[in-house]
Amino acid sequence: APATEMPTPQSTQPATHPLAGLVYLYDDRLWLVGQDGQPAAILHQASYVTPSTDGKRVLYASGDPGDIFMKDLATGEVRQLTDTPGVHKSYARFWPGRPEIVVYHFTSIDEIGPSAGYLGAVKLQTGEQLVLDAQHGSGGAAALADTGQAIAYGGGDQAMIYTWGSGAQRLEPASFNLNLKSIYFDSAAWAPGGQQLAWTIRGEFMGEGDYQAGIVVFDLATHTHWLLHNYALHAGGEFSNAITWSPDGQWLATALYGDVPGQRSSTLWVIQPSSGTEHSVSFASGPVWSPDGKRLVYTQWPDPALGNFTGQDAQIILMQINTWANEVLPLPRGSTILDWIGN
Repeated sequence: APATEMPTPQSTQPATHPLAGLVYLYDDRLWLVGQDGQPAAILHQASYVTPSTDGKRVLYASGDPGDIFMKDLATGEVRQLTDTPGVHKSYARFWPGRPEIVVYHFTSIDEIGPSAGYLGAVKLQTGEQLVLDAQHGSGGAAALADTGQAIAYGGGDQAMIYTWGSGAQRLEPASFNLNLKSIYFDSAAWAPGGQQLAWTIRGEFMGEGDYQAGIVVFDLATHTHWLLHNYALHAGGEFSNAITWSPDGQWLATALYGDVPGQRSSTLWVIQPSSGTEHSVSFASGPVWSPDGKRLVYTQWPDPALGNFTGQDAQIILMQINTWANEVLPLPRGSTILDWIGN
């Protein structure tokens, strides 16, 4: 399917298109919006795709069970990073703070379930495989601190931090003066600088029998915490919640399920922890920040009350932070935004 053309700004000087660097999946292909605003297909038929922060390389999983491959977009060279039959690899990520390391999730084909699997890595220079933690489940994609020092992962009743050079340690909420009868960890995100760690959580915040969800931010420098946007959990709360910090560290964007009675679609919340400012968008998910942190793209779904819909009915929206003005982007319906690479 052909990519939708985007308008190019008219200028006497060559200008970078405001959507340059946007990376998205459509029609089983990976697309990158160029400096002129035109999308180009850079990868075909791959899963768990992740571009590098400079947009020069792409990681993806292929095969059954999946191994991790890396493609150089300039030369077209493909390199297989793992070769371990019987072990499925996914969620491979370049680690900006440690460029020679690719981190991934690995699961034996005999293991099943959302919490199955562990944290692994590979050294790009030597191909050496590293098992970072084979004791505590990583539950999927891990959060990598931009300092190259720490990885947050886990799920269920445990939150883990792997510190480079010293290994894995369980994060104990009580040591941050957070005392809850029960707490279940979902998705994690590091703020720039690696001192603040946000988790979407579920538990009994208001006493026995009142099951809630929300966000907790742990400050590793002061060993304190703050709770954000806590709500009674309604239908749909069994789905995973995505969370991401803005590149300037000012905002959190998170798609939360189960915060509206009877609504099984997520609500996108953009929250400023320092002020408590919140902005919400119904029936939205998949937040991805612009490199300057001043804009956010997300997937807008139709209201489920209007009838059944599929991924092909979704639109991609660009929203300005603070003014909350938004516009529909001229991307094909059914596109999935993966990243926004800086220039």
